Amino acid sequence: MGEHVQGDGRDDRRAALEVLLTVMQADVPGEVGDVSCCPRCGCPHMVRRGRDADGAQRRLCRGC
Repeated sequence: MGEHVQGDGRDDRRAALEVLLTVMQADVPGEVGDVSCCPRCGCPHMVRRGRDADGAQRRLCRGC
């Protein structure tokens, strides 16, 4: 029988974890630039609520 050398799989596990983290981060609501969902609860019902001192749009979550 041929000899098959099997590594400990650390590189494979690391690559799988990196892919998993990338997918998880893409699915998190409220990421930077995503104003359609509340960053705290993920509720999609956000309304505009004035501007802060720097002029950035403030938002209010109807779910929270």
